[in-house]
Amino acid sequence: MDFQRARTAKNKEKRWDEIIDSTTELFEEFPFAEISLSNISKNTSFTRANLYSYVSSKDEIFLKILLKDFASWVEYLEKKTKSKSNINSEKFLTIWCDSISEHKRLFHLFLLLKFVIEENVKLKPLIEFKSELTSHFKPLQTIISRCLPALNEKAVYDFFNAQYYFAIGVLTVSEPNKTQRKAHELSDSDYIIPEFYDELKNHLRIYFSGLSAT
Repeated sequence: MDFQRARTAKNKEKRWDEIIDSTTELFEEFPFAEISLSNISKNTSFTRANLYSYVSSKDEIFLKILLKDFASWVEYLEKKTKSKSNINSEKFLTIWCDSISEHKRLFHLFLLLKFVIEENVKLKPLIEFKSELTSHFKPLQTIISRCLPALNEKAVYDFFNAQYYFAIGVLTVSEPNKTQRKAHELSDSDYIIPEFYDELKNHLRIYFSGLSAT
């Protein structure tokens, strides 16, 4: 397909959608380290040179994917909690953990964000990313406050941070890659790999119980 330069904001948005969709498809199939601008461009109407007119690294694309996934997570939670207020904590934790399971790729990207993606992004796109990401925090905190009105502002903030830490931490141990899983099996370790959903919910339940008691 011949590349044609996007001359309007709408066309530029379409170009970005094409880049994001191509990269997302590759990320579903290959590890992050094996994805390059070259194989991203092969799945689009872009040459690698054309792609450089939009990004300077694949990491900038992954910032866009993360933002898109985060917005989708917020939308999911808003939809699931729209008619709910002052619900019991167990029901809320079920909805919350369901939302994370439905958006697990987002938390895979959070695992890469600090020490991989952000290390390879220039200052300007990183500032833009952090600014947009922060704008999504408030709706999530509003959802928590609406569903759990007994929590004060600090408790809402603390829960929001804790769920992130737990989700990232549990994900690292609950989903080893094929090589890690094989090594675990052959090492005769008595360690049992946890199931992501149950482990996350249990950690959040314990944390929330302590939070509610303060």
